[in-house]
Amino acid sequence: MATAKRLLINDGNCETGNDESLVGASGSEAKRLKCDDKEVAGDAESPLYFPKEVDVGITEYVGRHQGFFGVVKQRYSDFVVNEVDTSEQVLRLNDVSKPECASTVRMKTKSTEGILSEEDLKKLDGLEADGVPVTLNVVDAENKAIRTKVHNVISQLYMSFDSETIEKDGKKVIVVSKSKGNRRSAHSDWPSTKGQYCHFLLYKENRDTADAINTIARLLRQKNGSFAYAGTKDKRGKTTQAVSAYRVRAELLHGLNTTLKGITLGNFHYEAKTLRLGQLKGNQFTIVLRNVTNARNVDEAMASLRDNGFINYYGMQRFGTTTIPTHHVGRALLLSKWQEAVELILKPREGENDEISESRRVFWETRNAKVALEKLHKWRCVEGQLLRGLAGSRHKNDFLGAITSVQAASGWGPDSSGRCKEKSDGDGGTVDNPQRSGVRALTEDEVHQYDITDIVLPLPGYDITYPANEVADWYKELLAVDGLSSAALKHKVKDYALPGAYRKILVKPTNLSWKLYGYHDNTLPLTLSDLDRLNMVDEPESIADGLFEGLRVEFSLPSSSYATMALREVLKIDTSAAYQTTLNDKATGADGGRSQATLSDEGARASATHENSISDEASSTATPAGQVSASDSASHDENSGQDN
Repeated sequence: MATAKRLLINDGNCETGNDESLVGASGSEAKRLKCDDKEVAGDAESPLYFPKEVDVGITEYVGRHQGFFGVVKQRYSDFVVNEVDTSEQVLRLNDVSKPECASTVRMKTKSTEGILSEEDLKKLDGLEADGVPVTLNVVDAENKAIRTKVHNVISQLYMSFDSETIEKDGKKVIVVSKSKGNRRSAHSDWPSTKGQYCHFLLYKENRDTADAINTIARLLRQKNGSFAYAGTKDKRGKTTQAVSAYRVRAELLHGLNTTLKGITLGNFHYEAKTLRLGQLKGNQFTIVLRNVTNARNVDEAMASLRDNGFINYYGMQRFGTTTIPTHHVGRALLLSKWQEAVELILKPREGENDEISESRRVFWETRNAKVALEKLHKWRCVEGQLLRGLAGSRHKNDFLGAITSVQAASGWGPDSSGRCKEKSDGDGGTVDNPQRSGVRALTEDEVHQYDITDIVLPLPGYDITYPANEVADWYKELLAVDGLSSAALKHKVKDYALPGAYRKILVKPTNLSWKLYGYHDNTLPLTLSDLDRLNMVDEPESIADGLFEGLRVEFSLPSSSYATMALREVLKIDTSAAYQTTLNDKATGADGGRSQATLSDEGARASATHENSISDEASSTATPAGQVSASDSASHDENSGQDN
């Protein structure tokens, strides 16, 4: 039997290892990630520890090239993301003009044509501007059936307009005026001939998607559920993505641009259907790496990324950036350990200094959710919603729904590392089958028809096809370490049931380009965002004798692939926030300078050929038999809305 692949931390240093005793062990018997013999999510008195790549099984590389040193996300403006829609169009915020008033956007149909004259339509269009009631020149206004048709057309084509029939000079006429008060809601008087969803582009800076949507909904007094988007985007960055809003007027959204901070809305239009999670092709990234050393290695490393791709690990942000990893919360939910999950979410974290930190402290010391909630001004965050539930809300177990998928990602990391280590032919693989949907195992006779970019690995679930080789045993052993099994993932609570999905093992970026920049000041931008271009900001130029050197990289990735993992492949250094923060401290001082000696040391370390690299031959040609294959793995990925 293959030994269980799991992670150990000895004397504070993480390493991978094998342990026969873990095979089939229960959750209580199995050893977990530890640091100095304490759980990573241990007591508040435990040493401060943030998860790094090796902690979650991210250990392998594809190419044998030498890496180089560069700091990722030294500034959030160094990370620009534009969503790519299903038609492969890169979404760019390029129109922030005031949209036409929704009440005057007319969509003629056969049922409305010929009812109102062009003269009357012009009168109605002018009503929005001056607010003065207008009288329509209706032919045969004495005919009640004709008048009824006119009233219906006005109701269909114009929001917030009232029409009535009155007597004037002994004749019946129809007078139209603006609605007074709030007699009809925006939802109830929405024209039936108009698209019910206002689609727009959301541009945000240093804000996560959920927070931005919460802010917009609060200002418009709408429910969060009225808004939908295809995928979440990183907080630390400048990002553009599509959003749809159910029966929300474009001019109201546009009006928020004068008050929103770090958010700009534009490119408004109406459509009949809402956006749905995963309804995107991917994302285009423009990323700046600062304080680059060993720049002589850049071209070779980038060419390797272009030709060989990278291991499609989940990005470190999926495991959390605090001392309490999010997949520990997911594990508690899957094991129905509700109290443990609550306490992990509300447990104080070192390094936090905001009102959430104070709220956590109060709850931890008093276990009084109501008092802790009073410390939060913005209760719509996860902690606030959970505290509201504990304080007596009907939604007592209303945890963040997406957190249940993190446990699946936690299992995928070590398995993909193991899969990439097993390079020999005939030991198992899963491929893209263009003839059918779903997945299937390859036979040895089919191996040479595919390469490793066709391979998919499962995300654990109760309705999944596992590889027909030892990889399937790895999954069983990894799940057993946490006291789980594939069958157990069919959770009795529907929200936490995981059917499973499939994920490409390797990804090759498209539209890849790169350019080195010389610069003097770490605070100056080396790339432009959509808003910069709208404001006619000049393109950054390279300084020939710059004190520093930076690398601007552009590429596109399919949905649910992480740009930080692509950067990890070329740099060959840890991309976790914990490690990158130490590089920021080393790379910059209060005056924006850097420690050249320290950076040179890091650069030398990155330039060494990594011992865990997979050979180019294996990564591009060798496809094992027995693995599971998917014809469209992106469509099967339950996390296809997640990015970066």
